[in-house]
Formats: sequence, structure tokens, C-alpha cells
Amino acid sequence: MTHLAVVGSLNADLTLLLDHLPGPGETVVATSPGLVSCGGKGGNQAAAAAAFGAAVTLVGKIGDDQQGRQLLADLAARGVDASGVIVAPSTRTGGATIGVDRDGENLILVDPGANSLLSPDDVEAAGLGSANAVLVQLEIPLLTVAAAMRAAGDAIVLLNPAPAPATGVPAELLGLARVLVPNLTELARLASAGLPAGAPPAAD
Repeated sequence: MTHLAVVGSLNADLTLLLDHLPGPGETVVATSPGLVSCGGKGGNQAAAAAAFGAAVTLVGKIGDDQQGRQLLADLAARGVDASGVIVAPSTRTGGATIGVDRDGENLILVDPGANSLLSPDDVEAAGLGSANAVLVQLEIPLLTVAAAMRAAGDAIVLLNPAPAPATGVPAELLGLARVLVPNLTELARLASAGLPAGAPPAAD
């Protein structure tokens, strides 16, 4: 069985369905009650890989709060090994508010919370070299992402460069990745190019 280590974010998500996405200074009322769910790019990718039959270990950080406990319970129910998830005392779990309009376009606002405290020391102690592949994204500090990629040893390193930093992805990270998985918007930023004519912007 393939052993995948995911190093990334864990968020408590609130999704709101909207008639349209708000413009600057605009208030938009949701068309139905908000949906609270377990998310974060790291948590989502770990859950998806487990659903496809991989043995998945997740390395991340949550707060010592109800949202964090719910995230751990959800990961366990999905068959994800969350022994690498660290509980940070006196810290809130990360969260995101997601607005989705009638056409499926979305707007995502992220509060990193405990995700911003995941450190290089945390991932270096996680024993990533025992995995066949290591998957990282950019909702955790870039120094931590780099440390995880270096700690992967002979494992295949996959980088999902999302959310794409406005300043670009450091060249070091690109050089450490065996497989790069950008969406259309992220690819355009990596290539310092605009989106193709007529292409819709891709969600991060």
C-alpha cells in the first residue's frame, strides 16, 4: 500500500451560498444557512487520498479548541493517521469562510490560526522519509514547506502551489518538487504570464 505523508493546513470551514460574490464594500446575504465542515488544503488532500485507498499520515497543527477536536475526529473517521497533528495550546484552529455564487465561482477568506505556527522543527521530527510520497501546499509557512520537502528523503515530493503568493513561489521550492500541481491561475503566476484569453480565473 502506498504511504503518503501530507504536510499542510487544517481549517474549520464555513461555506455560504450567495446570489453573487460581493464587490468592494458590498454586503451580500446568504441564500441558505451556512454549512460548517472540516477543511484546509492539507486536511482535504489527506482525506481524498485515504478515500482512494492510500495509507495517509497528516502533519499539521490545530488549536486546543472545539474546532480542532472536530477536525481530529473527522480525520480518524476517514482513515487518516493524524498522529502527526500537533495541538497548540492557547491558540485557535485555522478557519476559512467560503462564498459560492450561483455559477459556482467562489471567494475564500482564510484565517491561518494554528497553521501559521507549524514549524520546520515540527516536520523534521515527523519522520517523513518513511513515506513513499510527500505532498505539501502553501497554507503553512514557506520555511516549513521547504523543510518538509527536504525531509522527504527519497520520497516523491509533490507541491500544490496554492494559494499562490503574490510575490511568487520561491525557486527553492520549485527545485525541490518532483511533481508540481498548479491550477490555471497558479500556473499563470509561475510563468509570469496572464491567463489565456477567455479562460475563467481558477479558484485557489
